[in-house]
This record gives sequence, C-alpha cells and structure tokens, in this order.
Amino acid sequence: MPIIQGPIQGHAHNGVKDVDTYRSTHTAAMVSAGKDVYEIDIPREAYINHGRWVVDCTCNGAGLTSRSFGVACCFDCGRVYTEIVFPENVLAIELLLIGRMDPTQRNWNIGETVELLEKDNMAFGENNGMDHS
Repeated sequence: MPIIQGPIQGHAHNGVKDVDTYRSTHTAAMVSAGKDVYEIDIPREAYINHGRWVVDCTCNGAGLTSRSFGVACCFDCGRVYTEIVFPENVLAIELLLIGRMDPTQRNWNIGETVELLEKDNMAFGENNGMDHS
C-alpha cells in the first residue's frame, strides 16, 4: 500500500530507520561537509510534495519529515527544525493523496482544503481514498 513518505524512505540508503538515525546521518553529513548543525525551534509547516512530507528551509533547501519523527533536517545548510506543524486533517489529506496512482501527483500545499483535494481526485479520475457510502 502506498504511503506518504518521510525520512525513512528518503534516506534509507543511509540506514535511516528512526529519528535517532536520521539525526545522526544528518550530523555525519554536515561534519563531512564542514558545516555546523543548528537546532531551530521556531514552528515550520510541513507540506506534501511528490508523496513526501517536506519542510522548507530558510536556506532555500528542504528537509524530509514525518508525523512520527516531528523533525526536519536540511542537508544543505545543517539546520534541524524541531517544531514541525502538520495540518489538523492530516489523515484525510494523506488518504486522498495515497489514492493517486502517480506519486508525482501526490501534492498538498499549506492551506489547501480536503474538499479541493477531493475535487482534484474526481476531476482526474483518481480514487478519492474515502468511502462516501
């Protein structure tokens, strides 16, 4: 079954399997690049791009996140965002996007409504992921 991906899927090649290995992989990459790691506790909103939970970084990079991790690491500059905000209706959003066959069409922008996602799914003949019976 498809899922909305996060750090485990995006960094599996580096052995990421939990938040600790995500953070240690990030730290090792930053040390190797000669960059510092900075923890940022200012809330950042997550969105979905190509079936992945993402948080934009102030450096114009981005980091993967997930509801279970609650952090996002930017491998471009070293920032670690520790206050990730997910939408209230996160489960409905994920369910609707998982119904889309093409992962590159699994996108949700901050502020986009569930109703709009449902309309988009219907317009493109995608499974809306929800049982309306």
